[in-house]
Amino acid sequence: MDLYAGLKQLNRREGRRLTLIAFLLVCLTLGWIIFSTYGVRRYYKLCKEINVVKAENQRLKEENKNIRRELDRLKNDPAYREEVARKKFGLIKKNEIIFDLE
Repeated sequence: MDLYAGLKQLNRREGRRLTLIAFLLVCLTLGWIIFSTYGVRRYYKLCKEINVVKAENQRLKEENKNIRRELDRLKNDPAYREEVARKKFGLIKKNEIIFDLE
């Protein structure tokens, strides 16, 4: 007797019970796939976190590039060094007078 013939012989009540059990198994399996520790929901959450970290890395790369550029100018450009010293530290040249009008 093959499977199809065996299923045909099931009465209506047994067929409904078998259908319900199969439906519950499918629902449980889908629930486990979606909500388990390694499920789809966690996968999408981790993808979002990865995108946030990538954006932060890009921002930090740009910041590092700007800092390196600033450092290079401070090392190699005396006019820029003087400008920074005057603005940041309020330094003046010899025989120079500053009038603070604020």
